[in-house]
Amino acid sequence: MTKRIFYLSLSLLCLVCAYQLGADRARADWDTGLPGQVIGLDYKIAWAADGSCWSVEFTGWERHDVGDLPVPVGDVKLLSDNTLITNSDVAYRHGEGAWHYVGPFPGGPVPLQSESWGKVKGRYHD
Repeated sequence: MTKRIFYLSLSLLCLVCAYQLGADRARADWDTGLPGQVIGLDYKIAWAADGSCWSVEFTGWERHDVGDLPVPVGDVKLLSDNTLITNSDVAYRHGEGAWHYVGPFPGGPVPLQSESWGKVKGRYHD
């Protein structure tokens, strides 16, 4: 048991030293057949960091040009097999072999900053 605790402590110390020396992330590359890092996976469809669309088949990764993203990867907020939301809250839907522009989210973006109860009551008080 003491040996396991020693190995765990040593591995955490090595990880801390790596980050102190300049590492900015830890990741593993498991498949050289897929270009870049996978950013989204839904059922058996995956999108690589360059925006290309791939699917997992029994023989390996298979490329699908019709599923490539319509916006740069850095602009993607939410991504699933047939829905894409950008950072500016613009929606796209995938159907009939292509991505189709839907439009901005109605009502604008949802605020994420919390307010105090006094501000909320003041806004709705008669």
